[in-house]
Amino acid sequence: MCAEEIPAEAAACPFCGTEFDVTIRGYCSNCHSLVQADAAGKCLKCGTEVLDRQVESRTKVRAAAAPVVGPVAGPAAPVPVPPAAAAPARSIEVFERKGEDPFVRFIASWFDQIIIGLILIPVVLLASIPFLGGIEELADPGALPVFFFAVILLAVFIVWALYFSVQEGIFGTTLGKTIGIWPARLKVIRKDGGKIGFGKALLRAVIGFFETNLIGAIVIWSTGLRQRLGDLAAGTLVVDATKIRRAEFGPGSVVIEFLDGTRKEMVQMTKGVITKWLGVPQWMIVRGLDKQGRKVKFGARITRGVTVFSAESKVGQLRLALEGAFHFPFKEVLEWWRIALIVGLLFFGALCLGAVSILPSLSYPR
Repeated sequence: MCAEEIPAEAAACPFCGTEFDVTIRGYCSNCHSLVQADAAGKCLKCGTEVLDRQVESRTKVRAAAAPVVGPVAGPAAPVPVPPAAAAPARSIEVFERKGEDPFVRFIASWFDQIIIGLILIPVVLLASIPFLGGIEELADPGALPVFFFAVILLAVFIVWALYFSVQEGIFGTTLGKTIGIWPARLKVIRKDGGKIGFGKALLRAVIGFFETNLIGAIVIWSTGLRQRLGDLAAGTLVVDATKIRRAEFGPGSVVIEFLDGTRKEMVQMTKGVITKWLGVPQWMIVRGLDKQGRKVKFGARITRGVTVFSAESKVGQLRLALEGAFHFPFKEVLEWWRIALIVGLLFFGALCLGAVSILPSLSYPR
């Protein structure tokens, strides 16, 4: 052999004429199995281009030539063989790191405001105690509503600022951002993906107190990264922490990075499920093991931003790449909980309509 570098699929060396037996294998997304492929990298069974191609090349063994009578030459000098190059890692970019749209954030904000309202009930009652002594004790009784309103407004501002700054500064999220759009989850991060800290969270909260939903929505749609005024001032983003930013495929492992910077590494996949609703994929649920044999699990939201689930979409590429890397097919299931929710709402609505229609016909003795 001449030790020249040639393609792994080459059947013969163009430099020295050495012939090779080449076998190409890969994962067929149509057959859902590891198959043998032709020279073009297509499945021999169905013709689909295989994923995660692996090429095995062996030198053909020729028949031994007849011995030549003559002087015996010394041992041939060893031919240096270059080390095999490691397979390059590849990456699939799925979702761009930018803020969520105003509609999703409005739902989360609505839940947060309900929780703040519940917190304010005892706060307002406590703030009202000093004003229950009587108006006649004040030099100017007409000033009572002004003082009372100022105290209540100050209490609302303090509760608002503490509610958002403490939760977002420590956890990066709030109750409304967690339960408001469950099973998705909004999280506030720096633009580079790091935690925002208490200072940035407090700045966002103070500006957010004076920023109405309408103004926030207009600013969000007007900025490239979908940031409101508080985000622009603090340099933050509100992202869906269940969305995958990228997947890095290395030798023997896959690292999944989410928009909030969380990373999950797997060396084996034991479960893969794609949930669907009205034919549109909603969630990618994956279970597996890491290098230490510990269980890894995550659910990734794949609806918003990718409306067509096909080989051309980024999420479709991720699915096929995971199937090819772990030789484990995904299973598609219907989201039955949505059907149960719709049936429950229809039943509740029917009960309400029935009650409204029956009440006028009821007569009570006076």
